[in-house]
Amino acid sequence: MSLLENPFDPAQNIDAGAAYLKQMLNRFEGNVELALAAYNAGPDRVIQYGGVPPFKETQDYVRRITNRVNSGTSPSALPTGSAQVQFSSAKKVSQTQR
Repeated sequence: MSLLENPFDPAQNIDAGAAYLKQMLNRFEGNVELALAAYNAGPDRVIQYGGVPPFKETQDYVRRITNRVNSGTSPSALPTGSAQVQFSSAKKVSQTQR
């Protein structure tokens, strides 16, 4: 049974999106930048480029979401006043993360 039986049901859509983001976080060993890039452009593109793909849309998406999380301007899993999410742009994706 798919988590997303009706893509027009807001609750199912949010649950499915959250589950997919969790899969990407697991796949990229907790690297938030890579998980967000994979969520936006697809995991194969992240692997292909060894990091965030050179697509303006994807780079803008990763930057926008991480800025919002770190500034506390949008709802996130981080409570107000908690430590900021740390990102490692130096970490490259290995072929074993496929």
